[in-house]
Amino acid sequence: MSRRGRDAAPFSLFAFQDIITSVTGIMILITLILAIELIQRADSEQQRSMRTVEEARAAVASVANLKEAVAQDEKNLKALRNQISQQASAFVESARYDASHVQTQLDDLKRLNQELEQETSRRAERSREAKDRENAAREQLENREDDRKKVAAMLAAIKDKKEKLKRLRELNRMIFNPAPGDPKTPWLLEISADHILAAQVGVETPPAVFENADDLQQWAKGKRDHESEYFVLLIKPDGVEKFQHVNAVLRKLDFDMGYELLSIDQTAIDPRRGAPSE
Repeated sequence: MSRRGRDAAPFSLFAFQDIITSVTGIMILITLILAIELIQRADSEQQRSMRTVEEARAAVASVANLKEAVAQDEKNLKALRNQISQQASAFVESARYDASHVQTQLDDLKRLNQELEQETSRRAERSREAKDRENAAREQLENREDDRKKVAAMLAAIKDKKEKLKRLRELNRMIFNPAPGDPKTPWLLEISADHILAAQVGVETPPAVFENADDLQQWAKGKRDHESEYFVLLIKPDGVEKFQHVNAVLRKLDFDMGYELLSIDQTAIDPRRGAPSE
């Protein structure tokens, strides 16, 4: 009986050593990859900014690979636990044959269990590191995306300003802004031989159009308030005669007025947008 116990196959740690070696190799490989990426960064700020997004994406991929390695470690650890369990059963079976041999195997089991606990702790630490890297990579990508949106918004605003400036230059339009603290609302009246345009300063809306001073009088009398509004008369060279009638009409209605001269090719009121402040 004693002879059978001594001839039993000895317990092997090769499988566990392979696992430790594989995990260590994975960590060394990941460390080398990250070190190479850091060494290869360029000095140019613009290139560094563009590569940061790619590095963040690579980090996310590295984290995914690390997660796969951790999952594989878990499978290996589970297999190792099963192996230990099976061998523990064998040890119990052989206890009646060789007490000293069983004690040796139990000592080996305790050592394996300690190593297993240490490996489990290292695996949990790697999982936390992988999670931290993933969060950092996502935050970096979000920051880059926010910067890209801000730059796009700024470029769109600049383009819009350029288009407005180009339109103003093409129209040769004068811009009027209300004086700060002005208690009354200003209205522009652009007077030419063809018509009279009326638009509120600072408001983007199509202007009112009148053929003569009588039409303007009806509109001003029914829709405007001389106590809270006043008119700025913008006279073109061919509208001097019509201006006299307009001036007389508005004086009768007790409106305050200001005056400004325009050249024949100038305008202050856009035929579609009125007199917005730009």
